[in-house]
This record gives sequence, structure tokens and C-alpha cells, in this order.
Amino acid sequence: MNKELLATEMKKAYKEAGPNAYFGNGFYAGVEFAESLQPAWQPIETAPKDGTVILGYCRGIQKVVNWIKGFDKWTLIFSFDPNNDGWYEPTHWQPLPENPKE
Repeated sequence: MNKELLATEMKKAYKEAGPNAYFGNGFYAGVEFAESLQPAWQPIETAPKDGTVILGYCRGIQKVVNWIKGFDKWTLIFSFDPNNDGWYEPTHWQPLPENPKE
């Protein structure tokens, strides 16, 4: 998320809404803008198949996965489930968040 852009948009929303903006429309406009920066779930058919690690979604469960060429399957990066064979069939995906700056 671009903090500078978010700050600019929140200041703009505050200015437009007036002095009570923090608890009113300006604040919520800033929150809505911040939420709009969050990645949206996309159909799995649009996911990169070059080994990029992504967040996959299937039947209410999110898992970190990547595509394995040659096997042409999605595989779990890590699983605590000893009964899991490591393959995963997500229906949707989104990029992983950026690493912390500090």
C-alpha cells in the first residue's frame, strides 16, 4: 500500500468533509480508499505460472502456493497437515503482500 498516496487522499477527504471528518465522511472515505488498494481475488486461470509464490483460495481456505512446471499443478509451500500430499487446487488467487520495510 502506498502510504503517501493514502495520506494525500485522507487529507483531501478530511478537507472536503470539514472539521468533524475524522469521525465522519472524510475518515470513512479514507478507509474506503485504503480498502480499494487491497488486492482483489482473481480467477486462478489468471495466476502466474512461472514459479511466483501466491496466495491461493479454495473452499474457504487460503494457502500459500506456487505452480510447478512439469507436473502442471499448484503445490503448497508449507502445510501442517500430515495427510496432505502437497497438491492444492485453488479456484482464486491474489499476490502476497509486500514484505515489511523495517
